[in-house]
Amino acid sequence: MSVLTLEPGAAPADEEPPDAGERHRLTAVTGLAALSLDAMASVAYGPEAIVLVLAGAGAP
Repeated sequence: MSVLTLEPGAAPADEEPPDAGERHRLTAVTGLAALSLDAMASVAYGPEAIVLVLAGAGAP
């Protein structure tokens, strides 16, 4: 929504129609796939982040 197209005193229009929520729902399989990718990224980058913090703190 552009600020330039809004008339003074007019209420802003909804970004999506009321029934658009169904379009954004995930099935169990797609939800699990999305969450498992996030968990794998956390496991992969967690130890690296710990090493960087310890190296910055001067730990041997």
